[in-house]
Amino acid sequence: MSDTTAIRISTSDPSFGPVKTPDFPWVRFDTGLTIHDEVLIEGQYLGGPWSAMGRPSSRQRLWESLSGKPASIYPQRQLQHAFQLNIDGQLLVDHWEWMEGSEVPCKIGGCRESLVKLRHTLRPVEVEVHTLLDGTPFMQRWLTIRNTGDRPAAVAQADPWSGLLFFRVEDYNHPINVEPVFEVGRFRTPDWGQEGEFAFEPVPQGGLVIESRFGSSGHRPPFFMVRSSITGETFAGSLAYPANWRLELLHDDNLKKIGNRTVTLDFRFGPAGPAPLYVMSPGESITTPRVHLGQSFGDLDTLIQRWHAHLRASVIPKQPEGRRHWVECNHTGYTGNAQMNEEGFLAEVETAAAVGCEMFLVDAGWFGDASGNWSVLMGDWSESALLPRGLQPVYDHARKLGMACGLWMAIENVGTSSKAAKEHPDWLMKRRGQTMHMLDLSRPDVAQHVEDTIARFVEKFRLDVYRIDGGTNSFGDGPESIRDGFVESGYWRYYDNLARVVENLQRRFPKLILQNCSGGGGRSDLAMLSRFHYTQLSDNWSPGPAIKIHNGISMYLAPEQCMTLLGAISAGVSDLDFLLRIGLFGHFCMSGAFPSMDLRNQQGLSRWGHHTDLYKRFVRPMLDTCRVFHHTPFLRHYEPGDWAVLEHASADGSRAYAGIWRLTAPGAGSCQFIPRGLARDRHYRVTFENSGTAVELSGHELSNCGIHLTGLAPMTSELLLFEAV
Repeated sequence: MSDTTAIRISTSDPSFGPVKTPDFPWVRFDTGLTIHDEVLIEGQYLGGPWSAMGRPSSRQRLWESLSGKPASIYPQRQLQHAFQLNIDGQLLVDHWEWMEGSEVPCKIGGCRESLVKLRHTLRPVEVEVHTLLDGTPFMQRWLTIRNTGDRPAAVAQADPWSGLLFFRVEDYNHPINVEPVFEVGRFRTPDWGQEGEFAFEPVPQGGLVIESRFGSSGHRPPFFMVRSSITGETFAGSLAYPANWRLELLHDDNLKKIGNRTVTLDFRFGPAGPAPLYVMSPGESITTPRVHLGQSFGDLDTLIQRWHAHLRASVIPKQPEGRRHWVECNHTGYTGNAQMNEEGFLAEVETAAAVGCEMFLVDAGWFGDASGNWSVLMGDWSESALLPRGLQPVYDHARKLGMACGLWMAIENVGTSSKAAKEHPDWLMKRRGQTMHMLDLSRPDVAQHVEDTIARFVEKFRLDVYRIDGGTNSFGDGPESIRDGFVESGYWRYYDNLARVVENLQRRFPKLILQNCSGGGGRSDLAMLSRFHYTQLSDNWSPGPAIKIHNGISMYLAPEQCMTLLGAISAGVSDLDFLLRIGLFGHFCMSGAFPSMDLRNQQGLSRWGHHTDLYKRFVRPMLDTCRVFHHTPFLRHYEPGDWAVLEHASADGSRAYAGIWRLTAPGAGSCQFIPRGLARDRHYRVTFENSGTAVELSGHELSNCGIHLTGLAPMTSELLLFEAV
């Protein structure tokens, strides 16, 4: 158990000071230098102050700031409720009573978990408030809600975490005017193929709302940062929920105190959709999605590295033993997901082996009839008429050449011409009388069918990898059902059932590698990523957009989960090394080096082999623990851009590598690269991959003066390797 975390729960005043405060329940969380307090005062469960400097509050100070003051004098208390729960149309922010508070055993090693039980005095509802600490500045929060009554209870809103982020009283009689007071960082566009464009913008007076309404967590993941220009602190947070979500920020600096200006920023974060989100039967308990939230001082790189440390401690699943970051070939490169015959598949297998791949994955187009329109036959999952012997010879050949085998299935989707749609119309999503061609996983029997289907193919082909695609990212409000007189939105049940399907598969096939995709980056939320080893960042594989997408998304996701497909499937052009070097900064996945070995380009074969070898010997050993430095964090899709620069450094500073990509903006092809992840007191052998030359330089010299690069034309790149000597 980490010695950097602590949970303190008390209900009485220890009387350390001369003034005794009334008894009230108080919970304090310490994780690293981050401290947060929550209290139950006068029937309200409230979030107290946050500190990223290890400065705790006292019981007396919490009482003085949160108790007994009329809303006309102290209105911000009304915004400090630590969660938001609306049942049967009533927002339950008052009339809570304390049942118990304790630290409970945590299922994640090295973490601590607190449990606070509250009972509502007017409605038959109990809530468990769970908070998990892992030693990083970030915490997880979720609620377990129980209907203790004898009637159904309709959950209209359930925000697991809400309340005060920033509270600031000016330190001066004449306030220092800093504008903007708060800035929010977020992914700017929700559109397919434009993932990763991250930027900060002012939080306007009154605040703003950011949300997904397409049916999934979306191509704009539920992730945000908020930084204060006054204090220098930054919050980062994310919602682990694969369906629609909503983040609300309220910025108010009109609150007055005598002689000072008070500036606040409040938030609420949770699942969204038509109410009710869930109808609870009498005695039923449900668990909300998790909110990940924390606070830190420091620059953007520091925050991102701490966030990645949190993901590695509490979210990212461990790689199956002996299957860590295999170099992959996804077969779709030259076929564009068109249906394939056996000869074409075998040619793809041989090409993959020749460039050093260790895993061969069959993507879309392996099923259906001879028409070539496989998408209308999803749900039947029968091998194509073009494969009279099925997929088994393809997998046999791959294994003969030393590769593991995987299979793609958009298991949730049902084609319009499929037997599944005709034989089981009751299995399909329905909303407002319309049928959507998606399996309705809110039904347990449909979820069981999905699990059984995946398991059947894993066993049939002895699969090493299963890849999910499709999903709900174009289905808006999603399924509905009539339940106890309510029209219930089906997404909560849908994703609870999908999570159980994946967890059951993990237990049944513990060595199975699981990959996530949803039309590219349509569901890269932390609920999916806590159950899948890799995620595809986008369906836009063109080199220029691909490096921008990877650059942005790796501010949110740790690089070992990030996958960009490289190769012929790309529509754009660049120098070959420009493209291949993107793969070194995540999970290396080829998609079509050449149509076959007979049609290979010999120099191209050499470059592919060089990069897969470099990945295996230099990148793979450090990928799971590396520190990521974003030298160009804010790249716009519809601007040409000058440079994209990423650096990965080992945790101990003994090794690093940096990619420098020249984009298409006009100008000189020279730049000064100053590495950030090296130790000043060491010496390094620096290899310039373009020329193959190497020099030895001190870490101090590199950190001060850097490396001057010249002669890079648009859509070319340089790769620098640093090794301590």
